[in-house]
This record gives sequence, structure tokens and C-alpha cells, in this order.
Amino acid sequence: MPIGAFGILYCNETGSLTVPFVVYSKVDPEHTETGVWSKAWVLPFAIKPLGDPRRQLTRERAREILPSLQDKSFKKLFLVQGQFAFQSTEVTDEDWAILIQELAT
Repeated sequence: MPIGAFGILYCNETGSLTVPFVVYSKVDPEHTETGVWSKAWVLPFAIKPLGDPRRQLTRERAREILPSLQDKSFKKLFLVQGQFAFQSTEVTDEDWAILIQELAT
């Protein structure tokens, strides 16, 4: 992900979108993150969180409020399976504005 790219985390446990973020460093393929998740994870770039995990947007609520989900399934818009971590997705500016309003602190 390039510096300045926006992203959003997905919580498998609750099935919700949470914590929008901005990428603020170049890729570091040698770095392994051990202090965030239960297992070591390669997180080759630094992020600036725009919210916190206490704020979450369920799939059902997302379908109600995100324009892109009016004609597309949640799984087709957001690639949330483990093998798709940090995959690019086409989210409109209107969707991002809503996500930020709902999830940023």
C-alpha cells in the first residue's frame, strides 16, 4: 500500500468494519509485528489509525448506509478473508465519507 493510501480494518470476531487508517510509511518486508494480534503478522508499513476498535460497523448497517452496497454484496466490495489482508478495493469517496463519519474518532 502506498503512503497516503486509506484502509479499514475488519474484525472477524464481530463481522464488522472498524478502524479506518492512513498508510504513512514505505513497505518494510523485513518487519514482523508481534504486539498487535495474537500471532505474529507481517505488517510491512506503518498506519495512522483514524478511530479505535470500540467503534464498529456491522455488515447489516453497512448495507443500509453505503451507496456501493446497494448493487453489490459486502463480500464483493470488501475482501475480508484472511488471504485477502490489505487487498485493494474500490470504495467511492461517498462511501469513505460515510465510513469516516461512522468510525473515526
